[in-house]
Amino acid sequence: SSLAETHDGFPNGRGLPRLTRREKEIVHQVCAGLKNKEIAEALAITPGTVKVHLMHIFEKTGAKDRFELAVHGRRLLGRLRSPEPPPMAGLSERYAAPFPSALE
Repeated sequence: SSLAETHDGFPNGRGLPRLTRREKEIVHQVCAGLKNKEIAEALAITPGTVKVHLMHIFEKTGAKDRFELAVHGRRLLGRLRSPEPPPMAGLSERYAAPFPSALE
């Protein structure tokens, strides 16, 4: 089932998914609109590693795709008490902006 159809936005109503610090950072970057390559550059990892993290995030959250993850990501990160995102040196201001209000 998709994230939107689950209890309180989490699979099977089992409560908060246990995301790693890196997974939380990636969710934040997805919510900011970054592509895998841009996320990889911002976090100093490979795009393949980003894909693996996203696969785990989708499994843990029940999100069916990155759009659904982005729509629910702000609430997810707020509930998980996410750490501050890493600096995004070299990326445009559009990507460095806080979450758009449309995701609220």
